[in-house]
Amino acid sequence: MKSTTFILLLMVSGWASTNAQVTIIEPPAVQNLVTAYIEKNKEVTDVQGWRIQLVATTDRRHMESTRAEFRREFPDIKSSWFHKAPYYQVQVGAYCTKQEALPVLEEVKERFPKAYLVVDRIEYSELNEQL
Repeated sequence: MKSTTFILLLMVSGWASTNAQVTIIEPPAVQNLVTAYIEKNKEVTDVQGWRIQLVATTDRRHMESTRAEFRREFPDIKSSWFHKAPYYQVQVGAYCTKQEALPVLEEVKERFPKAYLVVDRIEYSELNEQL
């Protein structure tokens, strides 16, 4: 008897919910804020993420040889260098989270023991390339 009553109650509640309609009345100020939020976020092209830094040196030749060696050892991982006076830096990879970067760091450290993680701004396009 209890199970029959329960089933009947479920059927009635299901029927009632399919006929229900919800109308949301949104003030214009709220819609303006949502629109502004969407437009502002379209301008954002990068996200804070992680990279692996292989070297920071004042010797350009050392930087170039380190990068060339990395490219031979890990051809699938993108590397880049830049000069931030007085240092030349080589950074590799692009990771959204530290958890994604740590296993790669451990692998890289086998060949480049001084490598470490750094926080950086990463373009969305770089993250899509890795997918």
